[in-house]
Amino acid sequence: MNKQLTIYNDWIELLELADNGVNTAQYEVANNFDFGLVIKENKIVEENHTMAFKWYHKACVNGNTDAIIRLADFLSEGIYCKQI
Repeated sequence: MNKQLTIYNDWIELLELADNGVNTAQYEVANNFDFGLVIKENKIVEENHTMAFKWYHKACVNGNTDAIIRLADFLSEGIYCKQI
């Protein structure tokens, strides 16, 4: 995936791919919720750690290794969730 988002419609397309189960898109959506998304000085996505966790989890369930690692970090360190 890793297509640079340059316009708002790129974000919408990424969300559609993520909704359709593409795990790389799900991981990128999670990253954008985790850190926020700004395109041409316009904030497209606010940081939302609950949504980031949700999308990392979806990507993890669908086999995305980067998401598995990120989710493991969250769980072991108690980031956005209760530490286990």
